[in-house]
Amino acid sequence: MWKPAGAGDAVYSFAATLHSVLGRAHIGGGCVGVVTTPEPVGRFSRSACLMPELFAAARGQMDASAEYGSGGAEEHEDPSAILTAELCARSAALAPIRDSLNACAQALDECAPFLLPPARWGLTNALRTLETEFVRLRDAQQYLFERRLRGVQTGEPDLDPEFTIVLEKVVYGAQQGDEVSNTVAQAVRTIASELLPYVAAERG
Repeated sequence: MWKPAGAGDAVYSFAATLHSVLGRAHIGGGCVGVVTTPEPVGRFSRSACLMPELFAAARGQMDASAEYGSGGAEEHEDPSAILTAELCARSAALAPIRDSLNACAQALDECAPFLLPPARWGLTNALRTLETEFVRLRDAQQYLFERRLRGVQTGEPDLDPEFTIVLEKVVYGAQQGDEVSNTVAQAVRTIASELLPYVAAERG
């Protein structure tokens, strides 16, 4: 269960700590020297570091069929209705990812006036990577359930099981450290790294 109000604080604090350790060498050269952290930077970092957990939740092994049947569904419930219920549950789980992406995009626009061009480029690319993974997950989910629903309704065998396996690997989080989770984690690390010079070091 994620915590929208504070789930980003860990990475945000991590960035502040790194700044205090590594940033001092750059302060004298004029590369850092930020007195206070601009509010959009904090919002960007907090929204971005929600992503790994949000993607993991959306790709988790949901038991939508059990929820669907909890109201007294019979053992021989229509399989297409069960598939539809799971698709609805998974589609709803994508909404928090979309909301966080929108928050990141808005914060990036607000950061634009004080970002150096390389930082702007790096942040834009990292955010685009997260958006691409979101679209990939959304589309793979839709394709997978359309194929399953068609199979249930027609009784026809899967004519391209290898493609189905590819879709399943995107939709269902097989294990920590798979392709999707690695890509999302790397994009979040890039965002934290690019925002690091704009995070004020905490003074003891």
